[in-house]
Amino acid sequence: MTFQYAHNLISDLPTPRKQVLLLTCMDLRLLDNTVAFMNEYNLANRYDQLAFAGASLGVMHCSSPPYDGGGKGRRSSWKDVFFHHFEVAINELQRNIKDVFIMEHRDCGAYEQFHPTHNFAYGDDQAEQALEEMHHREQAFGLADEIARFCKQQLKAAERAPKKGKEAIDPWEAERREKAWKEIKSHCFLMDLRGDVKHLCR
Repeated sequence: MTFQYAHNLISDLPTPRKQVLLLTCMDLRLLDNTVAFMNEYNLANRYDQLAFAGASLGVMHCSSPPYDGGGKGRRSSWKDVFFHHFEVAINELQRNIKDVFIMEHRDCGAYEQFHPTHNFAYGDDQAEQALEEMHHREQAFGLADEIARFCKQQLKAAERAPKKGKEAIDPWEAERREKAWKEIKSHCFLMDLRGDVKHLCR
């Protein structure tokens, strides 16, 4: 396996500053490639990983029925799950996350099944590959925008945190959260089935 292709295309990616939140697909074919990619960026043991079928597509569009089988029509949005994990990581576990990596991959079964405007297998010709990449870009950038909005909301909540009463937050903790939610950046990637990675830039 070589990462020359990845390095050539990701030379414009700033060095990750602190810790990283990594979103990936659940696809088992690329587990080792993903770990190798993160290690190449000196991120071994410096990232939390969340895996959803379809990565950003799953977060943006999918939901699950209740695990206990009860409550007809009651479903849990994967977006809620993703952002709850993100909030817990920073507010409760005090992770020093300053970069979010959204790792998409080619030949993703979730895209073929659940994408809003495309529900058949992507082909190998250039037009089909271009369409596949366009769909990954749309979903990844859409999630990146949601992440930016969420970080602003969390920052405002920390700034307005009450200092007295039942909901009071220790002033030191409120200050820590203010710093924690500032300047978090999202970076989007597309991995092929050889493990080569392309940085998706707007």
